[in-house]
Amino acid sequence: MTLPGQVPGPGRAGLLEKLIAALRSEFRVDVLIPDPDDPDDPVLGVKPCEIGGCDRPLRHFGLCNGHYLRWNKANRPDISEFKAELGSPQMGRRELDSCTVPGCRYHAASHGLCCRHRDKWSRAGYPDPAIWAAAAAPLVSGSRQECRLSFCTLWTERTDNPFCGGHMSRWRNVDLPDLEEFIAGCERYGTMFTDLRALPPQLKFELHYAIQCRHDARTATAPPRVLRWTVRNAATSGVTSLLDLTEQQWEEQLARTRDRTGRGGLRARADSFLFYARDVVETLRDGAGWEVEYPRDVWRLSKLSGLKHSSSRPRPQQPAVRPDHPAMVEGPRQTLGEVTADLGTQRQHGVR
Repeated sequence: MTLPGQVPGPGRAGLLEKLIAALRSEFRVDVLIPDPDDPDDPVLGVKPCEIGGCDRPLRHFGLCNGHYLRWNKANRPDISEFKAELGSPQMGRRELDSCTVPGCRYHAASHGLCCRHRDKWSRAGYPDPAIWAAAAAPLVSGSRQECRLSFCTLWTERTDNPFCGGHMSRWRNVDLPDLEEFIAGCERYGTMFTDLRALPPQLKFELHYAIQCRHDARTATAPPRVLRWTVRNAATSGVTSLLDLTEQQWEEQLARTRDRTGRGGLRARADSFLFYARDVVETLRDGAGWEVEYPRDVWRLSKLSGLKHSSSRPRPQQPAVRPDHPAMVEGPRQTLGEVTADLGTQRQHGVR
């Protein structure tokens, strides 16, 4: 797909080969989840909630967003005591209610009873369900197979069902997607992850590569919240490669979204990462150094060795000064290394 104003991406096939060759397996995934065993990763790490047994990302006062809301609702008791209490699992990870008949582990359908015991209860004339359940006998037949979800130990209604009755209903309500993908989605519910499945293949590989480069460089963080905004911007742009648009065209496109949603710190960081991603992908395609920069009308100083550049600031640029420029003709011809040294001196003295 080519949009008005897009710049054709030269060497698309060659770039794809380079991306595939450069990507490591841990970054070439459709859903990127930070390593739970390395929460202190300086780039991708996410510290977990300090409530025992909760692996959701920390947001406020050492709590995940769910436990923070629960703490607020409890009128903010002593935070240390609140953290010391083992809270019940958060919504989405709780085991569903089981039948109230002793020894029965089927999902409670209604009145606290599973489907089988509810039928027996109705034939008994609808007595008080709690009293009836306390005296009822457990079933002697049926499946004793547990639900496939790790946080649910209820029995499945049939041996060929992967889930308990409640989770089977949830699976059917979303039109029976791929079984393993549904399980993976339930297991990561509430955790911080970056889903890249909506992106075209090459665009996905390009963001994979950018995340890998940021991780290896260790110069700035790339938490999931930032990456998710970046993926969203890329997915809604309609491009199939970050190089389909120039930096200026990306800036214009992002500015339109920024005007509607406001430019908070999160959005600014996401925009910055998208420009970083475009930059490293272009460098992978074209290479870096004077051989690449010299023919350009504007030299990108961040791509020249010997010049220091902060990754948190705008990429510095310099109008090209070639040998046929008056400033070069009047004096002796400089080598590329001498030009680099002069530009570095100018930047140290604030000359743009």
